[in-house]
Amino acid sequence: MAGVGSNLTLLLCLTGLLTGLVLVTLALIGRRVGDAPHCRGCGYNLTGLDDPRCPECGVERSPRTVRRGLRRRRRGLLALGMTLTTPALAGLTFLVVARYRAINVYDYYPASWLITLADRDEQDALKALLRRLTSSGLSEGERRRLAAVSLPHNTVTDATRHRFYWSAFLAEMELKGWLTKEDRERFFEQMLPVSLRMRRRVREGEPVAVELRCVDRGASMLPYGYGVQLEERCLDGKSLGLPPMPVHPLGSGGVIPTTQEDDESECLPTEWYSAPSPPGDHTVSWTFSLFVFPAASGFKASEAFWSKRLTVEGTFHVLSAGSPDPIDFAPDSFMPHILSYVIGEGDVMVVESGTLECAVLFNKRFVLPHERRGSTVAVDVVARSSLGEHLAGHLVINREGTTLGPMQRFPLPPEREVALILRPNPDLVRTSLDVYEIWGGEHTIGPLRVISADQAPPGSAERLEQMLPKERITPVDPPED
Repeated sequence: MAGVGSNLTLLLCLTGLLTGLVLVTLALIGRRVGDAPHCRGCGYNLTGLDDPRCPECGVERSPRTVRRGLRRRRRGLLALGMTLTTPALAGLTFLVVARYRAINVYDYYPASWLITLADRDEQDALKALLRRLTSSGLSEGERRRLAAVSLPHNTVTDATRHRFYWSAFLAEMELKGWLTKEDRERFFEQMLPVSLRMRRRVREGEPVAVELRCVDRGASMLPYGYGVQLEERCLDGKSLGLPPMPVHPLGSGGVIPTTQEDDESECLPTEWYSAPSPPGDHTVSWTFSLFVFPAASGFKASEAFWSKRLTVEGTFHVLSAGSPDPIDFAPDSFMPHILSYVIGEGDVMVVESGTLECAVLFNKRFVLPHERRGSTVAVDVVARSSLGEHLAGHLVINREGTTLGPMQRFPLPPEREVALILRPNPDLVRTSLDVYEIWGGEHTIGPLRVISADQAPPGSAERLEQMLPKERITPVDPPED
């Protein structure tokens, strides 16, 4: 029951109750009428009497026992006080009962109140509105007002805490045909905002990675298919002469996966361009069409029921060929203890993958526990044994998690022990879009005992088959002393 709305209701009830009690008290005290002397004890009118005592109650007359005029109750003020006190007391009673019986007071609010509270980002009001909308509990006018409030919230790019609900309102009204033509067009234009991402600093001649990214603003809540057709790519306003691409399904087979708020998804495969000359700022622009299909199926442009042609661009800076490498090494940074934290005992194994060969198997998906943007661990996983050093794969750890691979087989040493060396690889970082600092040290794991496939956890053999290439390796003999 906690929230801005319930707190506001409690404040209003308390204010109404206190105001009403004050008015009732003033009404009962009454207003003095006239100035005739009366006995304070019994109210007897003493006008014209010279008796030193009250003839009614016998109290001796004095300034303290005689008052001027009579007090009459103020009926209008009493009625106003009761009008305030009664509903305020009823509201307080309801709030107390709701508190101890877990009643959601928002379910009893008028829809206009809920929309006003939701517009202030009140989560309980948003939840109640979604329940009422899905159960068809809003009138046509209320739905139109909700759509008018939802559309601006659904486009906010900063940290709106509860954008999910605004997308859900619009998606629900789209599914039930409640959006007007204008609101539907606005929703479709904003539910998959796209942008270009690329490396912002490169040297002349180095490859520039460019990706088209999108953010889910309600697309995953609809049973539609989505696709992109890339039509033209330009560098500094001049066409690169690359052929148009056919319609490319977004997400998994055209279905947008549900993601956390503002998580970006890749729309198209990464394209690579050679950094142009001269040094300075350069602009890449992509022109494409975004399609919405009735379902994730054929992805033919003629089958789309909605489409829009868009152009997006991004800027990157080219350094001269002799400039220092924009990839910075940080040998004494926080990375060594991060590595020891995420790769602990039992988290990595060396498993036999066939006759006289083995492979590295990581036992979990790591999450990097830090918030430092622009830094990463990008390493080769090197197996060191009596047979020498052999590349076992690659490992990239950044704030979004861990990417493994490609992993590969290496020779099984006769001592059946392998030390794993994590060695920085700046070329891995160059394939990313926005990382400019990598850990530059060297970390050793092990030596680790090579185990057989049946000693590994269940499912390890299947995971190895998926990770490793099909071709086998040639056994390696130990080096001679």
